[in-house]
Amino acid sequence: MTAEELLDEMAAAALDCAGCAALYLVGGAVRDQQLGQPLNQLRDLDFVVEGSAVDLGKSLVARHGGELSSHERFGTASWLGPLWPTVIDLVTARSEQYPTAGQLPMVTAASIDEDLRRRDFTVNSLALRIAPGDRELLDPSCGLDDLSKGILRIHHPGSFHDDATRILRLARLAVRLDLGVHPQTSASLVKALDDGSLDLVSGDRLWAEWLLLCVEPDPVAVVAWMRDHGVAEALVPGMASRSFGVLERGLAASSTARTWSPLLSLASVLSSADPRSAAQRFGLQGDAAARLRSLAAALLDLLGPLLEKPADDVLDDLLRHSDELVRSFLMAADPAAKESVLRYEEHVLRLPALLSGADLLAAGMEQGQALGEALRWTRARQLRGELGSAREALEALGLG
Repeated sequence: MTAEELLDEMAAAALDCAGCAALYLVGGAVRDQQLGQPLNQLRDLDFVVEGSAVDLGKSLVARHGGELSSHERFGTASWLGPLWPTVIDLVTARSEQYPTAGQLPMVTAASIDEDLRRRDFTVNSLALRIAPGDRELLDPSCGLDDLSKGILRIHHPGSFHDDATRILRLARLAVRLDLGVHPQTSASLVKALDDGSLDLVSGDRLWAEWLLLCVEPDPVAVVAWMRDHGVAEALVPGMASRSFGVLERGLAASSTARTWSPLLSLASVLSSADPRSAAQRFGLQGDAAARLRSLAAALLDLLGPLLEKPADDVLDDLLRHSDELVRSFLMAADPAAKESVLRYEEHVLRLPALLSGADLLAAGMEQGQALGEALRWTRARQLRGELGSAREALEALGLG
């Protein structure tokens, strides 16, 4: 089914829906269509209903089947049916009020004009009215003019203060669409950063934005934009203060068996940032927070020595306490580090130890710190090729 055929089917379902006054395709799909991208290539389609989005979802299920997930309280629904390969999101036209900056807004049903004006940027405030055999473009905020000028513009000076996640969306759109920023929007950005607006956003919401950043066509460029405009420093002091070579190489390696991840991307750009503060800022707890700290420490403490192609006994000292995630991170960080890590995994890690703690106890050594030191000493000499058997090791320790 083509996108145009889908729109006709959606219009027919809205016509059959007693609770639907009008149907609109909104947001990024309309924007990207105006930028010349064919509608059939736009897989994520968002619709706004004047009336009840939930009622439209029920009408679609009645006509075509599929699965409907609805939230009556928020006036939203998601439909996955046979007409389109991805989920179609349906939202009741609404207005928003922010009683507390940085928190989710209070919403009330509204007209399409009010709905479009509550959005983040004017270029996202475009709508295409969908009726059987009829299409009408709505542009109440002059978004088309801003697109033609190549700029991103917020609707009012307090927009970033109301919802500071718009700052991160600004970075993504500016890079992906190659758009500049309207001077007044730039001034509002500076003020919002100075006022600490990002500090008012929950870690969960910031992490959700980071996940979206990581699937952008060029995440490195987005992070660089954030650095250049003060966003990264406002988010986590010290973040993105150095080069992005590790992030670039990690993303390039993400198609290999050892998959790169958003957590690794974050660790790679912490630079001089405190990983504990970064974990807290992005709402990471427990295992995720611990992993972020270990990854940041590995980048700081292990990468440099690994680049020097250390001997096997030094490799063992460096990587003995590392897990597979840390080693994958280091391999993606630099080709020279990858060579060292692979040697550790394929040779050092697989080489059976000459002695165990039980062997030393059986030979008469007492339990304690000396036992662990003896095992490490023996292992180092084994890796240097100085000891080749358990008997030689025990004799070297004076236990043979």
